[in-house]
Amino acid sequence: MAGLFKIIASAFDRGFGEGQKGPYTFQDTSEGTLARFIEWAYTADYPAIIKPTEADEQTAVDYPGEKAVSTTNSKPNLTQENHPLLSHIRLYIFCSIYVIPDLQKLAFDRATAAFTELKRPTTLDTQLSVIAAMRVSFRKLLPNDQLLDWLAQYAAYNVDHLRIQRGFHDLLQESPTLASRMVLSLKATGVPPWESKPPKYEFAHYAPDYSYDDGYD
Repeated sequence: MAGLFKIIASAFDRGFGEGQKGPYTFQDTSEGTLARFIEWAYTADYPAIIKPTEADEQTAVDYPGEKAVSTTNSKPNLTQENHPLLSHIRLYIFCSIYVIPDLQKLAFDRATAAFTELKRPTTLDTQLSVIAAMRVSFRKLLPNDQLLDWLAQYAAYNVDHLRIQRGFHDLLQESPTLASRMVLSLKATGVPPWESKPPKYEFAHYAPDYSYDDGYD
């Protein structure tokens, strides 16, 4: 294990607090990301979606004059940490921080495959999830990371679908790197300003809550 995770092992070997106290604390890492990392460390694979423990046992509840039966059946939450796009991205970021190249390559392949399978984000849910994945990537990865170039080209390819969300415009202001790299992939509009029509979308009518917990703040 020490050979696979040199940064983690060095914390124990060089007299840091972890070596004296025993447990190692992963700072700013979500439980889901850590669970996928541990799963990969032991099985060489990890799940995109972590399903909660399901309680299929029936529980009897007594009420005056009757007997009711309740059954618990939890479903995975795809809107936060369990969303396939975000789970691969977060694991990729984790690997870039702790220098785990084999898992990072696997996470890169699966993240790009998830975007490829999605193709175009035509629904509100897919648009917001793509924006969230891009936001955490451009916040946490180094400017020269290969995934940022890939995501910038994906954003340029789908700009017609992403630009209708105010969150995407906020992301462009927050991450000038994304905007500048998108320009390299965008094509000329072909319509001069004196022939263009008024903007089709009015952002004031709809302001979605695009806040999310990226597990690193």
